[in-house]
Amino acid sequence: MKKYVFDFDGVICDSTPECYVTSNIAWQVMNRQHVKINPKFNEEKIYKKFFKFRPFIKGGGEYFIFYYFESKKIKKNYDNYNIFKNKLKTDINVYSKIFYNERKKLMKKNLNKWLNLNYIFPDVLKTIKKLNNNNKLLISTMKDKKSVLSILKKNNLLLKKNNILDQFEIKDKLESLNIFMKKFKLEKNDIYFFDDNVNHILKPKREGFNVYLTTWGYSTKEFKQIAKKNDISVLDNIKNFNFT
Repeated sequence: MKKYVFDFDGVICDSTPECYVTSNIAWQVMNRQHVKINPKFNEEKIYKKFFKFRPFIKGGGEYFIFYYFESKKIKKNYDNYNIFKNKLKTDINVYSKIFYNERKKLMKKNLNKWLNLNYIFPDVLKTIKKLNNNNKLLISTMKDKKSVLSILKKNNLLLKKNNILDQFEIKDKLESLNIFMKKFKLEKNDIYFFDDNVNHILKPKREGFNVYLTTWGYSTKEFKQIAKKNDISVLDNIKNFNFT
């Protein structure tokens, strides 16, 4: 049986508003505890910058890099991201704990309000509901499983916990595909993987998995160029794919 593996943020859901709110709170909490910087950002301008930086992020802890760049006026590009994600590893780990703790607080305080900050792409929702009904849907995400399940439930989709692998269970997307393959006794050719970040699908592509770069979420022109160079199929609309 074929299985379709979806990334969550940027493929199924636009969670930018929620991640911005949570990450901003987490930065302020960490700022009071660990640093003396007290930045005053223009909300509209920083949100636009945040959206552009979003494709680089792998896990909530890495939002620290964005706010660090903003406070230090460091150019936000992929090269600097790669340099500083290693330099700031200790801070990122501290910030990650704060980020997920603040997310839990927001969910506990007003779950419905928190859920409304996460927008599911309508056509994708229709597709994954059908796949889930046929037991063909799997999710590989750098988000936390509890958040994913809550957002899906809000949209009337109940997915088994075993059909999701999150950032606390995997180090990258290739690992998730290998786990799914073993768990469900699949061949590589049985798996179709959809992600909006080309860096998540380069390894799976080299390992022989069926991979697709989706463009309706956070994907960039650079990602499309990299996909083309690596013979990776680009999917602009979920309706253009034949799910069987």
